[in-house]
Amino acid sequence: VGWTLLRVEDPCDGSRVGGIGAEDLVIGAVGRLAPVKNHALLLRAVATLHTNAHVVIVGDGPERESLQALADGLAIA
Repeated sequence: VGWTLLRVEDPCDGSRVGGIGAEDLVIGAVGRLAPVKNHALLLRAVATLHTNAHVVIVGDGPERESLQALADGLAIA
């Protein structure tokens, strides 16, 4: 859980940038990492997908450590 700045020169060339391919599903969330936002639900949902899906969460807050631990436990970090 965190963020990565990606610069894509030509996103249509099919290459992988930062481990994300041109055809992969990318889900993003920007906000305070707090229980009311329920980012944990997003992580659990993505863990059930049978596709090349990536979650990019941008933010900080009291849930940061627990969300990182959850992502690690779900093997999606």
